[in-house]
Amino acid sequence: MTRDDLNGVLVAALVHMLLAFAMLMAPKRLHKGPQWVEVDVRKAKEVVTPPLPPPEVKAPPPPPTAPVPNQEPPKEPPKNVEPVKPIFGLTDSSTTTGDSSFSVQTGNTTIADPHAPRPKDVKPVQPLPAAPAGYAPAPVFKAASPLEITEEAQTDESACQIPDRLYPEELREQGLEGDTQLKVQIDATGKVINARILRGPHKTLDELARMWMKTHCRFKPAKSNKGPIPVEIVYTYHWEIAR
Repeated sequence: MTRDDLNGVLVAALVHMLLAFAMLMAPKRLHKGPQWVEVDVRKAKEVVTPPLPPPEVKAPPPPPTAPVPNQEPPKEPPKNVEPVKPIFGLTDSSTTTGDSSFSVQTGNTTIADPHAPRPKDVKPVQPLPAAPAGYAPAPVFKAASPLEITEEAQTDESACQIPDRLYPEELREQGLEGDTQLKVQIDATGKVINARILRGPHKTLDELARMWMKTHCRFKPAKSNKGPIPVEIVYTYHWEIAR
């Protein structure tokens, strides 16, 4: 081994020794765990929002006004103008064309001439004669209260039954039947004062029932604790064709 080779070996050994010494002297790395971090929390400054101004209240618009029509100042009436004189008689619009034996003066008013002489065959208007002594107007019918009635009015069936011969033939052929309802006023003697149709199957039958009720039908009067009283009832007449 030459001297140069020996020097190379020594240098290599020295390098390895230095590396080993450096590795031994280097600090060992430890596994890092969780670490505490100090944080300074500061509260933000509160921002105060100024209140909104109140909404502006606008006055309602004035109501629309109708346009003022064109008005002209009143004109003075013309002077020295004679008023129109009435011509008594019929107007042209109230006359017709054609042959007629009746003639009348045509004018501009239908008012009779107050100054015209009265025809001889026309008599003056006479006032109505005075009412005879002791005359009194017919009393107004006033029905008693239903609370006063202790006994209802009873119908005289024989008097209120309309004969079958009076049944209208046309309605008989049609087979028309039904009920006619009447509002009937009965006085304290049982007489029918008035009858009014409420409803019914046919106008002819309803009117016949109303007339028969006023002229033929009789009732046994209603009574109260004080005696017979006038009443108003609803009466139903049944129309049935005899077979």
